[in-house]
Amino acid sequence: YAKLINLLSFDPTLFDEHQLRSHQINRTPFIKIDTIYIISPEILLDHIFTNTHYSLLESPIVKDEYKKRYSNYFLDHISSICSRFNYKEEKREVDLYDGKKELGDLDLILIHKDGRHLVVESKNHSLPLNVYFKDLKATEEHLKDLQNKWESKVKRRYEYLKKNYAKLGLSNNFKYIIISRFPEIISHFSDLTIISIQELEYWLETENENLSFKEIYERLYNKEDHFSKEDLKELQSSGFWLFKATPASS
Repeated sequence: YAKLINLLSFDPTLFDEHQLRSHQINRTPFIKIDTIYIISPEILLDHIFTNTHYSLLESPIVKDEYKKRYSNYFLDHISSICSRFNYKEEKREVDLYDGKKELGDLDLILIHKDGRHLVVESKNHSLPLNVYFKDLKATEEHLKDLQNKWESKVKRRYEYLKKNYAKLGLSNNFKYIIISRFPEIISHFSDLTIISIQELEYWLETENENLSFKEIYERLYNKEDHFSKEDLKELQSSGFWLFKATPASS
């Protein structure tokens, strides 16, 4: 057991606050202080998923197959949600070329029962850790990086589709959306429709309203009745103190 314990024991000298893939504590969840080990069941459970995920990603033998399966699982999830709104998957991973110039690929093309198409690009990536933990400066840098290195390529594909939709067998009223695994800051700053997988169902419910992301955000998140009375009672029973803010008297 000594080898396994040493392998999973946190080493402060290996900790790197700029590591963007996973937190060191998730890779090595045993915290040793003198002769005592501190083990958190919650961190240990997180570790099982995180360590398995990155061990497979880091393996030169299985990483390509694992990435492909992981991507397909995300696309299957998107396709499954869309199927509840009368969409059927038509094509997957369609390569685009403008002449000999490669433009990338379209992850999913779905067709509605009324004949219109939905083109989906998926963004199945983890957020950098400092963005995930809401570091403002890191989030601003992440936004610039997305705008400079990612958004421009997506827009080139979209512009090509608008001019050449018939070549790909798309209806002239097709819609084009990007679905990300995690909420992305660029959703607030782009004229593209970029929503998270958690927001997809609401987008499909309101698709015919042609809502902007700002309108979707306002409806989903800026609601006073975000928690029901049952939710609040459950929070209280779990030991949370609840307070209601009142306007300050003049």
